[in-house]
Amino acid sequence: MTYASVLDVSIYIKRNFAPFEDRVRSIIAILSGAPKVIAAARANLADSLPRPQIETAIEEANGSVDFLSKRPGGMH
Repeated sequence: MTYASVLDVSIYIKRNFAPFEDRVRSIIAILSGAPKVIAAARANLADSLPRPQIETAIEEANGSVDFLSKRPGGMH
């Protein structure tokens, strides 16, 4: 969950705190680092994790997908 939160860009979508173009640039910058974050997760995480942690991570990921797929008008 820690590694997934590093790649969470939902705040850039939920909040209109900067011009759209600036938020998109920030999202691109964050997600361009995804391969390094994923590599670190693979290197540092155990092959098996406690079931509750896995289930919670899956629920959070599904919630993010649901939220992002239902945004009216995309990221505007």
